[in-house]
Amino acid sequence: AASGRGSRESSPRGGGGDVPTRDVWVGEPDRSVDEHFAKNTISTTKYTWWNFLFKNLFEQFRRIANAYFLLIAALQLVPGLSNVSFFSSIFPLSIVLGVTAVKELFEDVKRARSDRTINRRATQVVDTTVRAERLVDKQWRDLQVGHIVKVRKNELIPCDMMLLNSSLPQGLCYIETANLDGETNLKLFQGLKDTIAVATPDNIGRVRAHIKSETPNNRLYVYEGTLRLDGGTELSLSAKNLLLRGCVLRNTDWVYGAVVFTGQETKLMQNATKAPSKRSTIEKQMNWGLGTIFLAMFAMCFFCAMYGQVEPGFSHWYVHGTTDTDADGVPDDVFFAFSGSFRGFIFNFGSFIVLFSTMVPISLYVSIEFAKVFQALLINQDKTMYYEPKNMAAKARTTNLCEELGQVEYIFSDKTGTLTCNAMEFKKCSVGAISFDVSKTDDDVASERAAAAADDDDGAVDLDADNDDDALAAAAAASATA
Repeated sequence: AASGRGSRESSPRGGGGDVPTRDVWVGEPDRSVDEHFAKNTISTTKYTWWNFLFKNLFEQFRRIANAYFLLIAALQLVPGLSNVSFFSSIFPLSIVLGVTAVKELFEDVKRARSDRTINRRATQVVDTTVRAERLVDKQWRDLQVGHIVKVRKNELIPCDMMLLNSSLPQGLCYIETANLDGETNLKLFQGLKDTIAVATPDNIGRVRAHIKSETPNNRLYVYEGTLRLDGGTELSLSAKNLLLRGCVLRNTDWVYGAVVFTGQETKLMQNATKAPSKRSTIEKQMNWGLGTIFLAMFAMCFFCAMYGQVEPGFSHWYVHGTTDTDADGVPDDVFFAFSGSFRGFIFNFGSFIVLFSTMVPISLYVSIEFAKVFQALLINQDKTMYYEPKNMAAKARTTNLCEELGQVEYIFSDKTGTLTCNAMEFKKCSVGAISFDVSKTDDDVASERAAAAADDDDGAVDLDADNDDDALAAAAAASATA
């Protein structure tokens, strides 16, 4: 990742050794422009406009059937080797490649639209030309290193930014990092005391500071840097002061933050990987199955070519495409002269490969592609997979792995919360011998309370009666002794 000028300077924490750092000027984004930092735009697409054709063809020819039919088309270009036209193989191959390419292009366009929507999300930037808080609406893609951003409750953090102050005492704020590590438990972050004192709504426009930060990296829980306010001392920064892109602000009305990393240089994007070329289990099994067909076909071609070598005068129209004879009645075949030689065997073998090419079902891939597309559409429209609390329906982001659903064999988890969503439902409890159940009404609880009170009264009466009997027995015993 780009790291600005990335000069070799002392460690941000002042330790020994030289490490690359970057200078961030808080409240002065124009100075950061000269450092050539990344723009706050992201791209998760698999292709670009210039590599789509080459990359897509490379991925498609990883399929053994596509590579085979390309070989067949090349063999048909050899004059006299086949009586079948070159277009009989290249045309269906082109259809297969075209259908798959259109599907891949459609899915990548959806990724590009999703990226565009994210990049155009709105946020608020502090106007640093005035002293008091004055906010300017900007899109995420327009944020620059050094901007002071205000994020409100339940909003996404638009970039990696240093926490300056918050609406809670001591500059505390609660962050949900589920988009980063899957943890739904809120984490506590805190600003520095010095920044809390100056980064107030009445003075936020005048905050100026210099941050010497580490260069972009993928370490989510580690951050090293220093901050120096105008006329102040150098203060150490840690991961507890850095709010990461993709997190959500919770239980806090607002926070102020200084932009440190943007776009592809954020820790979220540093941990992201390019869209991989995934192949499903069915596709791998198809390759193995087609490999078996190839072995059987090559064996047939081998025996047929050997027969053509041992059979005198072997020449047929369906092999070399001609049955013409010369004046002596000998087949007028350009390959007949090689009969009985190794070269003739190679020519016959190539001819039979072209003849038996129909054994390989090239339309199988097209059928599978259409089945995957329609399966993805059914998943998107499945009402039983709709999650009402979040108004979220199932969405198949790619059609390559639809058939992998439901084939999970093992789940490795460090806690049960991964499977239970950390959600607990109240069932029943007992307080003071009174049972509280979600299925009981207020009248049921009132009747149980009355019954419990009656039992207490009866117990008290019986206890008194027992005491009276004991007292009478003791008195009788005393009188008898006397």
